[in-house]
Amino acid sequence: TTNRRRVAWALLVVLPASRHQYVHVTFSQTVAAVIHGLEDAWVFFGGVVRRVVLDNLPAAITKADRYDPIFQRTMEEYARHRGFVIDPAPVRMPTGKPHVERGVPYLRENFFRGETWRDLAHVQASAITWVREVAGTRIHGTTRQQPLAVFEQVERATLLPLGAARFDPPRWARCTVHPDHHISSGKALYSVPTRFCRRRVWVRGDTTLVRIYADRELIETHATQPPGGRATTH
Repeated sequence: TTNRRRVAWALLVVLPASRHQYVHVTFSQTVAAVIHGLEDAWVFFGGVVRRVVLDNLPAAITKADRYDPIFQRTMEEYARHRGFVIDPAPVRMPTGKPHVERGVPYLRENFFRGETWRDLAHVQASAITWVREVAGTRIHGTTRQQPLAVFEQVERATLLPLGAARFDPPRWARCTVHPDHHISSGKALYSVPTRFCRRRVWVRGDTTLVRIYADRELIETHATQPPGGRATTH
């Protein structure tokens, strides 16, 4: 154990009809951390929503635009995997995401303020208990109903089934094929067919596979190697 303090962030997921919510606490704001939080939220709710209104996080939105947004590549792939539509919140318009905007002060004042936790696992477990036993059973200021009760009676049945396997967030990178016919990804080396030597390629790597693309053509697939590893087929 250590007494060192670390800054943590909370991903707040609020369902619009019931106002039932999920809180995911994380040390990172990367796209992988956001997706991990959303995956835990779907497990908690027992299903997936059909539309996700995202605040304009750099991890999820490459270009914030009301009419022509550009989504981060991995987040767009994740939305297809789960079957929901991404709807970015309007820039600098809190009214575009009122359920979360109003929930943040409530979460901060009623859960976080004045509390102390041992570690990340402790605060996460406490957050889930608070959501179920405090936030979920209160009389909501707008709906005048208990969020958890409305969720169970009305909203749960509208969710998409959580059928697909848990999403493994990939890392996308642009690489140049070295003269030795290899590219470097995740501090490991992967071979590429000779005809692509010195060309720029796209590399998609997750925990199990590394896929290499020339433009949109898949040209090579390797098992993911540990740092310092090497995979050669040519």
